[in-house]
Amino acid sequence: MKTKQFLRKLRRRGVGITTGHGKGTHLLARRGRRMAIIKFHGGKNLSKVYMQLVCKQLGLKLEEL
Repeated sequence: MKTKQFLRKLRRRGVGITTGHGKGTHLLARRGRRMAIIKFHGGKNLSKVYMQLVCKQLGLKLEEL
């Protein structure tokens, strides 16, 4: 799955996405008091393991997306 698709699905579940300060290709995802850093490298696909890790940090399950 592409990063943009993953971000769109997270937003539908109530996750706020903000850019970091300064240069970089990482985004900050927040859901309540939980947060995770998401790498954003153009049109590359994210691995399933990485998406599961981000979902776990945010208190979600990948299957729920």
